[in-house]
Amino acid sequence: MILNRRKFITATGISIAGGLAGYSTLVEPDMVEFTYHTINDTSDDKISFAQITDLHIKRTSRIHESIGLQLSKEKLDFIVITGDSIDSNDHFQALDDFMSMLPTSLPKYAILGNWEHWGNVSVPALGELYSKWNCDLLVNRSITIVHKDQSILLTGLDDLISGIPSPLFALKDARPHKDHFLLAHCPQHLDRIFYLRNNRPMQLEIHKEVELSNFSFANIFSGHTHGGQINILGITPFVPEGSGGYIKGWYKKEQHSLYVSRGVGTSILPMRIGSIPEVAIFDYFFTAEHAKTTEK
Repeated sequence: MILNRRKFITATGISIAGGLAGYSTLVEPDMVEFTYHTINDTSDDKISFAQITDLHIKRTSRIHESIGLQLSKEKLDFIVITGDSIDSNDHFQALDDFMSMLPTSLPKYAILGNWEHWGNVSVPALGELYSKWNCDLLVNRSITIVHKDQSILLTGLDDLISGIPSPLFALKDARPHKDHFLLAHCPQHLDRIFYLRNNRPMQLEIHKEVELSNFSFANIFSGHTHGGQINILGITPFVPEGSGGYIKGWYKKEQHSLYVSRGVGTSILPMRIGSIPEVAIFDYFFTAEHAKTTEK
C-alpha cells in the first residue's frame, strides 16, 4: 500500500502515540531509580536510611520485588515511609506482602498521606500491620532514634490536605534537638512550618505552650507529587493540591531543607511519563554548625 504524505503523517502520529501510551503505562511505572544523597558530610559519624513514598499499592509486582531486593543490599539503619501506601482497606494484603519484602530487622517509621484519609483506611488496622513488620506509624508524634552515641528526633505529621496535622501536638513532649527530621507527606508543609515558626507561638488544648520557633526542622522528607507523574519536555501539566510548587528533589528555605521524592506508584492515571519511580537513600552526617545538602 502506498501512503500519501497526509496518511503517512497520520499513521506516524498514531504509532508514536501508541508507543508513548504503551511506554507510559507498561514500562516506566515498573522501573525504579535508587537515588543517593549525602546530607552535611562534615563529620565521620553518619546514619543511613531510605525513603519510600506513594506506593499506592494494589498488588505486588516486579517493582516491589526490586525495591525489597535492593534495600536488603544497602547498609541502612532505618526506613521511612512517607504516606499514600494504600488507597483502600481492600489493599491491606498487598501492603502486607510488600512489607514482607523489606529487611525485617530494620526499624521503619511511617506516616499517613491524603489517600489513606480519602480511602477511609482504618488507621488502627494500618498501625497494626506496620507494627507487624517493625514499623511505627507516626501521626502527629515524635520519637528519638538512637544511633551509637548520637540521636535523631523524628517527627511525623498527619496529612496536610485531608488530615489534621499539628506540629504543636507532635512536639508536646519533645525537646529541641540539633538533628531533627520531619516526615510530612505534602511538600507544602514546608510553607506552613515556616509560617508558624516565624509568626507566632501557639497554645495547645492541653495548655502546654510549645514555642515552635525553638524547633528547627533542618530536614523535611515528603512525597505526594509523584514528581509531577507526567512531565513532557520539562513541562508538568498537573501537580496535586498540597504540593506548594515543590515537585521533586531538593529545596531550601532559610534553615529548612526539603526533599520531595517522586515516589513509587501512580494515582488517578495509571501512567508515568518523564518521572521514573524513585526510592531515595540518604547518608546523614550528624550535625555541624554549617550544614550543606549535596547529591552524589
